[in-house]
Amino acid sequence: MASCALWLAYRPKNPEFSVVEAVIYNLTVSPPSQLLTTMACTIVTRNPNKLSSIYYDQLTGVVLYKDQQITPQVMLSPVINEKKTTVEIPLKISGAAVSAVSVTEELANEIVRSTESGLFWLRVVLMGRVKWKLGGVRIGYYALSVKCDVLVTNTKDDSVGSLPSPRSTTCNVDFA
Repeated sequence: MASCALWLAYRPKNPEFSVVEAVIYNLTVSPPSQLLTTMACTIVTRNPNKLSSIYYDQLTGVVLYKDQQITPQVMLSPVINEKKTTVEIPLKISGAAVSAVSVTEELANEIVRSTESGLFWLRVVLMGRVKWKLGGVRIGYYALSVKCDVLVTNTKDDSVGSLPSPRSTTCNVDFA
């Protein structure tokens, strides 16, 4: 009951997420439809609360193309987002054993066509648990799902990099 009273007194706001950088260094399809991806992505979370901190743990990240997983899930370190602060969450996927994913031949061909055309959308997804610290009390865990749509394009150095776009950086945040 005390935690409910604290929650009502403090009325914590939900965190905000955005993608500030997404670079794909390598996107290769090898037979039989193995997709090898080397990429780095930086997601920023902002805590708008004046009186409560936010803790994230059991975070995993994955990248999707047309709702199909194109990278394996990567475990991320726990994150503490103090009052009125912004924290960067780096997502790095590299290494042949770590980043190879089986995809359908149709999806593999579509990814190759999309990268050759120059522009395509990716969805970066974070999942984990979140809790708020209100005063000296921590309020229970909630499941967290963050979905960020990012428009990427080919760059001059043959890597695939993010294309700045206000529409592509804001993330959808859901709690369960």
